[in-house]
Amino acid sequence: MQHWYARKVDVKSLGFSGYNSRWALLIMNRLFKKGGSTAKTALITIFLGINDASFDDSSQHVPLGEYRENMVKILNHLRHTYEKASIVLITPAPIHNSKLEKNLVEVYGSFLNRSSENALKYVQVCLEISKEYGIPALNLFEALGNGNQDLADKYLIDGIHLSSEGNTRLFEELKKIIEDELPHIDPKNMPMIAPYFGDIDVDNLAPCLLDDLEAYEKLNESKF
Repeated sequence: MQHWYARKVDVKSLGFSGYNSRWALLIMNRLFKKGGSTAKTALITIFLGINDASFDDSSQHVPLGEYRENMVKILNHLRHTYEKASIVLITPAPIHNSKLEKNLVEVYGSFLNRSSENALKYVQVCLEISKEYGIPALNLFEALGNGNQDLADKYLIDGIHLSSEGNTRLFEELKKIIEDELPHIDPKNMPMIAPYFGDIDVDNLAPCLLDDLEAYEKLNESKF
């Protein structure tokens, strides 16, 4: 994603290992505040649910109804804070049940605490929210094989976290959504930050560089 958007926008990743939607909701107001760079944010992705989908006896578990409520609150907070930003929901991925169980037993001495079948329930809620609020959703569960365990073995490094192939698939699907549904933030439709080196007029260096940056800033102000 950083390579795709090179010299167009900055790409920032903010992740909290092991968090569920309940915990994420509690820290939203501190993490995402109106003002500053929020006015120039082009795209936000929300990727929560795989920990919520843990079994009932897990400390990470969040009931399905509460997951829906939390996701709607998170979505509304981000829509209010980043008024011009596009938002894409990313559903939970499938689980490779036996691979995850093997890893949990060997590394943590614990047993299987989630399943692909249970994750699918949270996927469906995420897709329902997308439809209800009219925002794009990336169905990662479907993109990674719809629970097919042979494909999950390829896309999940330890049964739950994405492998390099899984991350590539995620990027490909997000790229497609941007190209098809959010063309205004497709990199090919966005100006480059400062001119390409071959276009720099070395005899008029300051005007060439600074005028180009000023034009870039004005264009982005009108788009985001």
